[in-house]
Amino acid sequence: SSGGGCKKCFLSDVVLFGNEDRMGADGDLKRIFMESRVRRLRQCLMPGSGWTHCLSSMLGLLEHPLVQYERYTEGIKNDINKLISEEKEVRDDLVTRMKNEEVQTSSRKEKIKELQKKLQDIQKSIQEIERNKMSFKTHFQSNYKRLEKDLCSCVEIFCDDLPRSAASEENFCCMAEVPPLLNAFAELVQSESDERLRTLFESDDDGTDRSLFRNFLTHVHDGVSFELKQARSSCLLKLKHLCAHFELPELFDSRTIEEFLLQRAKIVLCTASSSYRLHYQQKAQPFEVLVVDEAAQLKECESLIPLQLPGVRQAVLIGDERQLPALVKSKVTAMT
Repeated sequence: SSGGGCKKCFLSDVVLFGNEDRMGADGDLKRIFMESRVRRLRQCLMPGSGWTHCLSSMLGLLEHPLVQYERYTEGIKNDINKLISEEKEVRDDLVTRMKNEEVQTSSRKEKIKELQKKLQDIQKSIQEIERNKMSFKTHFQSNYKRLEKDLCSCVEIFCDDLPRSAASEENFCCMAEVPPLLNAFAELVQSESDERLRTLFESDDDGTDRSLFRNFLTHVHDGVSFELKQARSSCLLKLKHLCAHFELPELFDSRTIEEFLLQRAKIVLCTASSSYRLHYQQKAQPFEVLVVDEAAQLKECESLIPLQLPGVRQAVLIGDERQLPALVKSKVTAMT
């Protein structure tokens, strides 16, 4: 156990390391096993796809979804315009070839058929794009569902794997409140029509939290669900708080994440031989108590590895000679 000043110890403050295959670290052990924890945290700490990216994307979606939908429709419009320009070129080429009074050669007929086929394909592509164009509600829900899943996954990982000393208790409490709030908002959106959902964001596009009276007046005026507005404001409040106060450590590779976890762990579980890794943790809190289990089975020289950890105040050696008796492999000693 390493010192930390805080009497509380969460599961995220406990870490186990060693040979993953030999230890059979599966099931519940994966929750505290170093390599498993590093893999989970790494996906949330990546700058382009992790927590920070998802958080800023969700804030942008909740604050200005109409702007994002306009970009989406502009993109579709540009794609259609490109196809229309291509269609015009093909049609002009086709008309020119069909008006030509030269002898109808087989190659010329084949080219005309090829242009006709291309024209049909372009028209089908335009129809397909227009048919698959999402409504505002569908577009919003599609993006929201993806970001909600990613954010909630990160929240679960941070609560399970991030040492409590890495952030304030307020931030951890705030994170725990995010998933139910996001889910509640998603359910309210589901029951609203596309038009009413548009009205919500048009009438409150600044994304700020309004007074109860102003929200009531807005509800009476535009007919948009009062509960939906409140749910949106609650989500924005929590997400903005985390954006402003929850600072993640800049750790992007497995080695630095592992060092970060060991430096902040309150309880470290490992074998006596593998405890040598703890000697190189310069910024770690000194260990106060060392517990060696099955000490009767341990070689004297091997026991020196954990016993020399800096800062150890107490060492407890545990062994039941009736369960596993002292192990003696020396033939000379065994004969005496």
